[in-house]
Amino acid sequence: MYQGQSKVLELVDVPFNPNSRPRNKLKQLGDYKSIAGHYRRPMAQRLLEFEQIALFDTTVSYVLFILIDTLISLLGPIEHPDKEIRDFLRENIDVLGGLPGAKNEDEEKSNSDFKSSQIYQALYRAIHCSLWAGFSTSEVLYTVNKGRLFIEDFLTYHPATIIVRPNKKGRLTEGEPTHEHRPSGIYQQTGLLNYASPGETQLPLWKTVHLPRLSFYGNYYGTSAIEPIYKWHLLKEAFIDMQAIALDRSGTPIVAITIPVYNTNQTEVDPVTGEERQLTTQEILERQTQTQNFGGGGNLLLLPQFDEKLPPKAQVLTSGSNVGESFEIGIDRCDRELAKGLWVPFVLFPFGNRVEGMSDTYRAMELFNRIIVNLHRQFIHPLVSQSFHQCVKQNFSRESANIAPWFPIRQTTRPEDRVALMQMISGLTDRGYFNPLNDQDWLMVREMVDAISRAPNDVDRKFINDMIIVPKQPAPGGSSKGSVRGKGVGAGRPTGTSAPKSNKS
Repeated sequence: MYQGQSKVLELVDVPFNPNSRPRNKLKQLGDYKSIAGHYRRPMAQRLLEFEQIALFDTTVSYVLFILIDTLISLLGPIEHPDKEIRDFLRENIDVLGGLPGAKNEDEEKSNSDFKSSQIYQALYRAIHCSLWAGFSTSEVLYTVNKGRLFIEDFLTYHPATIIVRPNKKGRLTEGEPTHEHRPSGIYQQTGLLNYASPGETQLPLWKTVHLPRLSFYGNYYGTSAIEPIYKWHLLKEAFIDMQAIALDRSGTPIVAITIPVYNTNQTEVDPVTGEERQLTTQEILERQTQTQNFGGGGNLLLLPQFDEKLPPKAQVLTSGSNVGESFEIGIDRCDRELAKGLWVPFVLFPFGNRVEGMSDTYRAMELFNRIIVNLHRQFIHPLVSQSFHQCVKQNFSRESANIAPWFPIRQTTRPEDRVALMQMISGLTDRGYFNPLNDQDWLMVREMVDAISRAPNDVDRKFINDMIIVPKQPAPGGSSKGSVRGKGVGAGRPTGTSAPKSNKS
């Protein structure tokens, strides 16, 4: 309430009373259709053209491959708080071919084997389609294995065959009324009848993975990553065509012949008037060049002059020796804009004319890592939630099955950063912040250095006790300070340095 002129507002903590306000006002009142029209495809007319760009433009296809391959390659083993569910999910991942981050201590998958696995191909297809088309729709295939339901494969359908029908409030549900005469859900045009009136098959939501990219205002068809770079692709294609024409003209230049024009002794009958007339030197030369197909017929330029005293003259018209340099600059600029539009710093490309310092490269790598994290949150999280989490719900009825599993991102460090990391770990261990005998600290350190994730065994604990946790020894000079360093530590190279320890006295 307000008190006098000061207008001091007193806040009173009142428990929520469900009967104190109209309960029918708590839900959604607006309609997405009035804003965006979510039944139409914003980029349907250019969908096939976007696909051609994503597949055949060298820069765009390279950038998409780098983004998706880096993202999938950095995925760690799938995690879940429930150990039984986690083991079940990891077994399912192994059935699908496995991930490089889900390696065990006995064997490690080679890069070629991993990229041919079902899980890699499924993730790559779904994310690749979401990037160029704006969304991807995949059907999850299941099989019964050991009395449980396992994911067998992912089938990503072409986006041109997918129809999304939200309910009347713009929500993607299944079986609810819509503004059309069909229930809500995701449908695929099967083409069972004909192209004018194709058949439709409804895909159950519990076994469907739908990944829209930048889905704004209830648009479940997403936004294509090709849309903002479309004009740069067209400009690049124009530059390439002009460069080909310029190089062709440079290899077969235009020959300009300057000839005096006067009447000759040769005559012909004019087909229009029927009168005989004399041919000029220009007409005779034009007919001779057409008969002999001089230079392909398009590289000869006749320049008439009407002074009979001037002699004929021939010269070659060229565009100079740097005909391709200007086009290379233009194409390079287009490639930069294509990479920037797809969120990849151009400094990461192994080609192009560029000069950047190490600081620029580090900033570019930091930006690239943030982009990978963004893609992980945008695609991997919903994909796992719509596929592996649904599989968990079909197999387990316990309360922990409501928790969605997740794929963590493995951390990668440079060699020089590993040295600093080991110094930090050693310092935290010496000061008691890290305990090597604590299982959580053990797993944390192994994850930090990207080592194989495993629990410590008795051999590890004995090694830690014998080599690291030893009775404190008196320090040199009679000091009572002890040391927790193990046997032999202090000789040779100091921890965290690359130069050998000096033995000068």
